Amino acid sequence: MESLRGRGEPDAYFRTQLALQVPGGTLPVHYTSWCEDADPAGQITFGLLDRSD
Repeated sequence: MESLRGRGEPDAYFRTQLALQVPGGTLPVHYTSWCEDADPAGQITFGLLDRSD
């Protein structure tokens, strides 16, 4: 999996699939993160999308 380090530049965008550890097993998710010009330095915005049935 690609590292998120160095992703602080404006317009940085990263997307991958993950398996999060949760009580009772794992949860497959799509992870997306990005930086925008208006964000404070070092801040990213991210989202998780549940891929389970």
